[in-house]
Amino acid sequence: MPNILRQAVVADDEEKAEAKRKASEFVHFAFLADIEPIDHKDALQQDHWKAAMEEELRVIERNQIWKLVDLPPNKSPIDVKWVFKVKLKPDETVAKHKARLVAKRIPPKSWFGLFRSVCSNS
Repeated sequence: MPNILRQAVVADDEEKAEAKRKASEFVHFAFLADIEPIDHKDALQQDHWKAAMEEELRVIERNQIWKLVDLPPNKSPIDVKWVFKVKLKPDETVAKHKARLVAKRIPPKSWFGLFRSVCSNS
């Protein structure tokens, strides 16, 4: 028997099924990576993503999620970013394009300062 065959690993049916599932997930991820924009500039080039962004802004206004105010002195604005997701039906066809406007991550130093001021006031 050739040496290469002695070193080969024979997978059972369960291992083959797991490998096939992982490959399928990777292909699915690659498919979605191609159709979900990375940033708002890419999204604005496509009508369905632009409509999803407009819908998110309408919902924010309708539900009075936030209001624009003047920034107090010595304060930094909270940065936001768009997150895009394709929602699929059970048969894996596109159900809708979803856009969310979310706050960006707050730097750890800001959290520490906030935590320290809250603890010292208790």
